[in-house]
Amino acid sequence: METTKQFQDPTMSSRLTGTCYNIIQEGSGIPGKREANLANNPQALIGFKFNKKLALDNIYTAKPIITSKKNRRIITLNIPEMPKTT
Repeated sequence: METTKQFQDPTMSSRLTGTCYNIIQEGSGIPGKREANLANNPQALIGFKFNKKLALDNIYTAKPIITSKKNRRIITLNIPEMPKTT
């Protein structure tokens, strides 16, 4: 099965919309004019599953490499390619 097909979940867009709505609710300003700033609720997207029944790390097994400078102002994320399967 193609890896991209494993990500298909008919509820993903509505779940992501709901998560974004929660982020916006944390924003400043009057309703309808609030900013959508992830800094207002950074935990909202951590662990979000694109496929509700299958975790990403079960599909994509390559481990990302995260490095940061001493002051942590620059963080680098390298995502290696998945090995080709036959």
